[in-house]
Amino acid sequence: MMKDVPFAAITNSHFREYRSTVSNGGDFFIYSDILWKKLDQTIDLGVRP
Repeated sequence: MMKDVPFAAITNSHFREYRSTVSNGGDFFIYSDILWKKLDQTIDLGVRP
């Protein structure tokens, strides 16, 4: 986790709950800087073609 920077983990479930609560809301866009890191390992996301 990043330290000393503002960070909030927002998921689809948070947004769906917000839309349900306020009875309003459209598409959810996040504009953020990207931190690219080179890894020497493979991360298996469990997705199959």
